[in-house]
Amino acid sequence: MADSGATGFLTVHVGAYGGGGGQGSGAATAGAGGAADAMLALRTAASANGIVTAQGGAGGDSAAGSHGMGGDARARSSVESAVRADSVASARGGAAYLGLADGGRADVVSRATAAGAAQARGEAVGGTGVLLGTASALVEARSTGNGGSSLANAEATGLQADATARSWAQGAASNYAYATAQGDSGVASSVSSSTGAAGMTVETRAGAPTGGTVRTASSANVGGNRYGLMGPASGYQALSYALAGPATGVVGDALAGAPAVAAALADSRVVGIGTMAGSFPADGSDGTGYTYVTAANFVFATDLPGHLTLGLLGSVTEGAGFTELELIVRSHGTEVFSQTFTSVADAQLFFDRRSLVLDMLAAGNQDLLISAGFTLAEPGGFGFEYAVGVAAIPEPGTWMLLLAGLAVVLVRRAEFGRGRAAMAVGLP
Repeated sequence: MADSGATGFLTVHVGAYGGGGGQGSGAATAGAGGAADAMLALRTAASANGIVTAQGGAGGDSAAGSHGMGGDARARSSVESAVRADSVASARGGAAYLGLADGGRADVVSRATAAGAAQARGEAVGGTGVLLGTASALVEARSTGNGGSSLANAEATGLQADATARSWAQGAASNYAYATAQGDSGVASSVSSSTGAAGMTVETRAGAPTGGTVRTASSANVGGNRYGLMGPASGYQALSYALAGPATGVVGDALAGAPAVAAALADSRVVGIGTMAGSFPADGSDGTGYTYVTAANFVFATDLPGHLTLGLLGSVTEGAGFTELELIVRSHGTEVFSQTFTSVADAQLFFDRRSLVLDMLAAGNQDLLISAGFTLAEPGGFGFEYAVGVAAIPEPGTWMLLLAGLAVVLVRRAEFGRGRAAMAVGLP
């Protein structure tokens, strides 16, 4: 654990390297490569950069017995700064002797926390061998101050590869998480969360099981920039970006090309605008179905009850598109809309600048989850953009006041009409 009161820029390197496995004489089994475990925990008032590297040792040779396995490697880096924090962790499992035994495991944890910019990266690579070593990477970046940015990037390569990237930020700040996993099994997962004024929050998720190489991306902000329509060309198997609490000008730009949606949301408070996409993996096998999941969770408050409206702002298709697409909307965990598409043409028509009134929301705290599952069996992909709005409905007491006011106006008009009629016939 390092704790520094420095005010400049601080860089700390930590490394660990496992020794080679011993040689086996005769029929004896050779020794496995040595394990490597490197760790850094740094907290400072200065801008800081932590770099941690771990390399497992190579397995030993045996004249007539079993060859040695590669050594395991673990790298852990945690950097906390009052200004800017960068955390980098890399672990590589040791190689088996001449690839004749199993490779070593690689595990990485990389965390960066800062009041300003926070960036965390982590790479885990299993050692080579008869079986490639397993690999896992957990990467987290958290910006705690207004105006700070957050970026998390996790990569894992192994027989089983698990890569998880998580990012947190405040308000309109840049906030992205990327994950890449390459292996026969495992998963790539990206999660981004942002918190804004009045407790409004938005969290996006993108997940893709491995079976080759998969990449995921997520981003979230409150009151910042709109992402626009993203599609398969982004190169991610699963992508979810969302903006909560968009400014009036941003809403106007988003709805400018969708007049029907603009009309449907004219009297609504637009609480979110987002985009989701799924695409076939670059090294995927034609005819094999791959399913990827995306989601966006909006948490906000409403002063009055209102109608929940989903605006669909368009879509983009590449290649075969998808085999199946499932769209689900939940309010407080209860499903309020669900539709499954097996026709790309039907989906294109559905997402083509139209709106749907989904549910009646009571006044108070709201919890809205939008999710999409993409199943793809041929090269191509599909993406869409959406907006969510709530049209307030006056409380019963407000309606009573409005009706009472209308009644007074009507009575006065009637009295005025009778007065004019009396004057016309000369009555007192």
